[in-house]
Amino acid sequence: MAEKINQPEHYQSKTGLTVHDVIEAWDLNFALGNVIKYTLRAGKKQGENEIDDLKKAKWYLQEIISKREKGMRAGLEELGRRENMRGQLVKELIKIDEEIGEAPEKR
Repeated sequence: MAEKINQPEHYQSKTGLTVHDVIEAWDLNFALGNVIKYTLRAGKKQGENEIDDLKKAKWYLQEIISKREKGMRAGLEELGRRENMRGQLVKELIKIDEEIGEAPEKR
């Protein structure tokens, strides 16, 4: 029973390296860890379909990609917003500079 819980065969390599060892060594988060877990155990866990494990790995990987792309889009939108604000600030500074540079009689 302990082998099923502590060191199941479907999570070990031929050399004894476990999926847990790999996930810890690379300091992977939950989602990336599951990509590795389901990929490495595909076709090895009794009663589990290899394709189902690969689909699970794919699902987690797609979630990671979607979140990162969403973050990239948000970052680009923020850069665009800041660039727009910068442009408005520059216009205001030019306007102030022109007002300061005018002779008092023109004001």
